Amino acid sequence: MKMCKSFAVLVFMLAAITVASAVPVSIEKVKLDGDEIDSVQDFPGEQNILSIERGQEFEVRVEVTASANVKDAQIEATIRGYDSDDRISDITDVFDMKANRTYIKKLTLTLPGKVEKDTYRLRIRVDDRDGDTTQEDYILEISAPRHAMEIKDVIFSPQEVMAGRSLLTTVRLKNTGARDQMDGVKVMVTIPELGISAADYIDEVDEDDSVTSEELFLRIPSCVKPGVYDVHITAYYKDNERSITKKTTVRITAGEDCGTASKPEDKPEAPKTVITYGSLSQEVTTGQGGVIYPFTITNAGREAKTYMLSVEGYSEWADVRISPANIMVIQPGETKAAYVYVSAKDSASAGEKMFTVTITSGNEVLKQLVAKAVVQQGKAPASTGTSWDSMKRGIEITVLVLVVVLVIVGLIIGLTRMKGKDDESQDEPKSYY
Repeated sequence: MKMCKSFAVLVFMLAAITVASAVPVSIEKVKLDGDEIDSVQDFPGEQNILSIERGQEFEVRVEVTASANVKDAQIEATIRGYDSDDRISDITDVFDMKANRTYIKKLTLTLPGKVEKDTYRLRIRVDDRDGDTTQEDYILEISAPRHAMEIKDVIFSPQEVMAGRSLLTTVRLKNTGARDQMDGVKVMVTIPELGISAADYIDEVDEDDSVTSEELFLRIPSCVKPGVYDVHITAYYKDNERSITKKTTVRITAGEDCGTASKPEDKPEAPKTVITYGSLSQEVTTGQGGVIYPFTITNAGREAKTYMLSVEGYSEWADVRISPANIMVIQPGETKAAYVYVSAKDSASAGEKMFTVTITSGNEVLKQLVAKAVVQQGKAPASTGTSWDSMKRGIEITVLVLVVVLVIVGLIIGLTRMKGKDDESQDEPKSYY
């Protein structure tokens, strides 16, 4: 009799401990994507079993009622028995409950496509900070959809690709559906930002089989901006009615040939103004006329331009004039000549004298040249006839030089205009004088 009393006391104490360890909360309802399911505890052996498909995401709606105040509670939904490091579970944030109040919490569970087809338990737990727990179990049957594919892996070769080179991609697929893919699977790899893609076709993929695509060849354009680019891998199946897409990235580095390739915008540009001139070093004798420095200016542009010649650094030893004028208006395609006459003053000392000739158009300096005159002392005053003969010979030589120069300039203009037509068709930018 004494032993029976002791056993009764022990049972009572264990029951008291069990009651004390439960959170004062009852789990009223659990719905999976809107479908209510029965708990094992409420309907032992008679509960309805909900069949769901793997590879899907589900909302778990839990309705609980507190019989007393509960602080720092959390509700967790979990499915055990999945052989992977990834857990199938979700848990709410911490919240408080008041007595005789009902609370609804929503959780999300994602079933991976590689979960084995079988029966599993969905476990709903309500815990508080002290470790007290209320738990209900629900039976789920996880099946496979009729048609489903999974992109298991994507392999790039090389891992970082240089602009102008090729990126090879292989894709590993698995048929996670309940039917063979008899119509085949199309695999496409795309880099949307670059507008390039490649595709491969796999004839047949049996149920639960894994296959690898052929190498997909992507040619990276030259000189694309270095950086990380999004890559989209898409598998089309069930006669292209369904698809699955996986997104990843690839790093593209600067190309070796970038900047050296022949591109329209990198072609040499023809000048809009062509300036030619004769010898910039001449001998001049005091008291015997002077020398001529010839210049020709060709306007190879499409608009009329005004040019100005100016001479500096001569005032102490020479007299200078420009013929026909130091300012010229030249029409498109037209060539004009200007002559700088330099005569040494009687007081000029013998030796090399330097002066500058500057050619401008508007505020732009097109050319600045340093010319030289070697001054020689005249032995006797030259007669007017001798001076004129010397000047005449100089002009004849100058005209001959200009004829040769104009022939060369004509060739340049012809080539420039021929090239200009090609350039107009390509809308190439140019910079000139």
